[in-house]
Amino acid sequence: MSILKQHATRLVAILIIVIFYSFAQLPDISQTEREQLTQRFNFSQFALPEVPGPEKRIVREVNPNLAHISGWIRPSVRPWR
Repeated sequence: MSILKQHATRLVAILIIVIFYSFAQLPDISQTEREQLTQRFNFSQFALPEVPGPEKRIVREVNPNLAHISGWIRPSVRPWR
């Protein structure tokens, strides 16, 4: 009985986690239900027009020491305020 008392808090925490995990699962739907849901939507693909202006940069050129985080560095030309 003392083992149960020692681990009661842990067991209750695990039980709560399992209960919340079961509620967080997405419902399973059949393929026919999935197709019925997708029929309501109609998407078409088209190209966006090109806007004239300066060259578009995806990633800013940075100091070689910062190359490993170059994707995180903001590519604006205005300095921070």
